[in-house]
Amino acid sequence: MTAYTAYTAYTAFLLAGLALVALGLALAATIVLQRGLRQHAQRRDLALVEPFRPLLIALVLDERVDAAATAQILGADARAWSALEPHIISMVRKLRGDSRAVLVNLLDERGTITRLDRRLKRPGAVGRARAAELLGLLGEHAPRLDLERLALHDHDPEVRIVAARALGEIGDPLSARALLAAASGPRAVPLRIAARSLARLGPGAAPELMRGLRSDTTTSRAVSAEILGLLGVTSAAAALASAAEDDPE
Repeated sequence: MTAYTAYTAYTAFLLAGLALVALGLALAATIVLQRGLRQHAQRRDLALVEPFRPLLIALVLDERVDAAATAQILGADARAWSALEPHIISMVRKLRGDSRAVLVNLLDERGTITRLDRRLKRPGAVGRARAAELLGLLGEHAPRLDLERLALHDHDPEVRIVAARALGEIGDPLSARALLAAASGPRAVPLRIAARSLARLGPGAAPELMRGLRSDTTTSRAVSAEILGLLGVTSAAAALASAAEDDPE
């Protein structure tokens, strides 16, 4: 190897090393910048939420709905609402009963539920699953039929699972038929997911579950029998006994 060749190789190696160092520094700077921007956004959102926090606490704790506080929250501008909405949803996750209902009504009046419903119908499985999960928190306000459609027909298995869970969260007995159907077939959700959601529908789902005992599919019959037994629906005892005698499996 000549001196020139050695010098050229050394120079190329040195330049490659410098390029790697520069790339590493650029990557580190990008990470630091992104972290700084994220922290700045979090501080900004907290500042936007802070004026509304006492109003939200008052709404949750008071027995009577404060119309003035409600109007003030609903009157938040778009920037403040973009920070306030996830904060309210976070509170909804932790509450039950009337306190939760007050906050859900706020979200409904401000258009959150309508926006999430539209998101269910758009491309992007992650977005559909996220929308379905949030809608499951909102009870009777949620678009039950759209969630049933996702649980039965969405091409993405994770979306189907999240939609089935959401139906259980909502707890409407009218979803029993869809959940039974979702437990079998080529796009079935895992059996434990469907069964858990069916159990959360309560005794009101018993009529559909009793019909499920006569289903053509073994899965539907088995799930129906299991949930009826779990719910302890006394009126279903005769149907369970008859199904056990007639079922060849």
